[in-house]
Amino acid sequence: MSISGSTKARGGIYKVLKYAEKIVLEGGFLTIEDSYSLLISREARNLCLKYSIAIGLTGNLGLSIGIMSAKLGFQVTVHTSADAK
Repeated sequence: MSISGSTKARGGIYKVLKYAEKIVLEGGFLTIEDSYSLLISREARNLCLKYSIAIGLTGNLGLSIGIMSAKLGFQVTVHTSADAK
C-alpha cells in the first residue's frame, strides 16, 4: 500500500530512512552488505527508540515522515497548525 504519491513525501521518507541507516550502521546492527530489511528488525527498532524526530509540517510530507518514523521505531512528533487541512 502506498503511503503517498507526492514527490515531497517520497523525499521525506528518504530522509527518515537515511537517518535510520546512519544510526543502525553506527550501532553495528547493519552493514552495507546486509539486507536493508534489517532496518525493521527488533534490534534496529529498539536502537531507534532511543532517538526522536520532531517536525513542523502539514499534508503528505508531514504524514509520510510521521508514519515512516514510527514504523522504524523512532519517537515522533508532528507539529501542525490548527488551520491546516
